[in-house]
Amino acid sequence: MGVVVTDPDVQGLLGFVPKLSLAVIGLVLYAIPMVIFIANWFRYGRQRYMLALTLGSIFMILGWGCRVGWHFKPGSTSVYIPETLFILLSPCAFIANNYVILPRLATHLDEERCLFIKSRIIVRLFVWSDVITFIFQAAGGGMAAVGGSIASVGEKVRSIFRIAEYAQGYFGYLATHEGYFYCLDALPILLCIACFAFIWPPIVFDHLDEHQGYPMEVRTNSAISADGKYFA
Repeated sequence: MGVVVTDPDVQGLLGFVPKLSLAVIGLVLYAIPMVIFIANWFRYGRQRYMLALTLGSIFMILGWGCRVGWHFKPGSTSVYIPETLFILLSPCAFIANNYVILPRLATHLDEERCLFIKSRIIVRLFVWSDVITFIFQAAGGGMAAVGGSIASVGEKVRSIFRIAEYAQGYFGYLATHEGYFYCLDALPILLCIACFAFIWPPIVFDHLDEHQGYPMEVRTNSAISADGKYFA
């Protein structure tokens, strides 16, 4: 838990000052994969389907930067609100990225038959569900702020934590004890995106296409459908 304060102006914002050391560690740890994502995105074809992950990591860093600033201005809603919204909503981009990668992986492996739903429908269905989730989370996070695979597992742990946190209310036990945020939110999401720092999907897909014997002009595009056509 952060340092407990008694100033009424500060107590209105969860009643504690975020620890600077933890906020800086979080900022640095999230900055590492962000830099790798940006470098890989420019280096390996600037694939549009990896843009959500790249932009999401940038917005997450903005959130952690605000959290560092929140330590110095613990009573400022102008710092707390963007911190909450950036950290709360950025993972929606990571989830959307997974939805886009899944059908491409099946296509590159020539195993689309293993999918219960057609690949193009998967993207549309789950991305729209992510958009709806984004809207509800934004509304919930905004009201809280104003009113005072490995990736999948990590996201579910984080989602359960957030549901429990908001169920307890603005000054609930989870919201006012900083350690739970780091263990059940920040850490699972970091592990989710760290996977892509070591395994960049466009590289994997390119190797798979090379093994399948697709020509380079096709391999430089995102994915090849079962009928031999490719889509971006």
